[in-house]
Amino acid sequence: MEEQIRAFIQSLADSGAYSEGTLASYRGDLRKGWQMMSRAKGQTVGLDDLSPELILSMIQAEIEAGRKRSTIQRRVASWRAFDRFLLQYGLRTTSFMPPREALIALWQKAAEPAHAACLSSEQLQQLWTTLLQSTQRRAIRDLALIALFVEWGFPSQMVIQLRVEHVDLERRVVYVPQPVMRLEEFPLEESYEPLRRYLERGRPEFDPKPGENALFVSQLGRGLSRQGVWQLIQGWGAAAGLSINMTPRVLRNTAVLRMIRRGEPLERIQTALGHANPISTSVLLRRVERLCRALPMPIIPRLPEEAR
Repeated sequence: MEEQIRAFIQSLADSGAYSEGTLASYRGDLRKGWQMMSRAKGQTVGLDDLSPELILSMIQAEIEAGRKRSTIQRRVASWRAFDRFLLQYGLRTTSFMPPREALIALWQKAAEPAHAACLSSEQLQQLWTTLLQSTQRRAIRDLALIALFVEWGFPSQMVIQLRVEHVDLERRVVYVPQPVMRLEEFPLEESYEPLRRYLERGRPEFDPKPGENALFVSQLGRGLSRQGVWQLIQGWGAAAGLSINMTPRVLRNTAVLRMIRRGEPLERIQTALGHANPISTSVLLRRVERLCRALPMPIIPRLPEEAR
């Protein structure tokens, strides 16, 4: 199966839609799963051996090993993509993936992330107040970034891939890169003013390097990294004195709760969250509804006139 895995990874690389890190994740997920299934079967598993039962046994082993649900979902998504590749190129005639109901039943047994929580309207106001009162120049940038997270829940990787030209202030939309070299349009409402303020007043102060068109730039004038995004979000949560450990996941969960409450379609939420598999989105929606059901819809604060 090693040859087919290499061919699959090469097809993803040739599409130009995946970073080296994403390709490495696909490669690692498939090889680890292959090894687990081979150990369970007592022999090297080949393409013809793959079956829904074998995939379910692999997932069960991951659960028993204490893997987080998000890790298991990512690995299953890798195997689903590999399954589509094999069918597309005639390397198999039938799918080996289990039915959706069987996957959901197993995933519900997986470990719940400890940080699966949402911010309330009061906590968002506390965070906004801290950012607006700060004299640090990065506060303007970070408020725009956090507002975008809370409005649409984009994954960190998607946010750092945004370019200046992806934001259309006149139309009040952001164009978010998607696989297969296309852009998806999302309207800017509560995040519009923070983004406009950052583009007009904040970003120029970072003195971006020549040719640097990343939307969010670091204090060195280069595009922000995922680690940088994580650190700034945690830092502002601590500065605001929030009782919750603020991470990109918490902001995304807050966005999910807002999208649920305003009735966004599942497909729209899936696209915003960057999920390849709608099952992942369905499971996340149920988890957020269960954990945050007591919260009314979190309200994103509007900028006061003097800050615009």
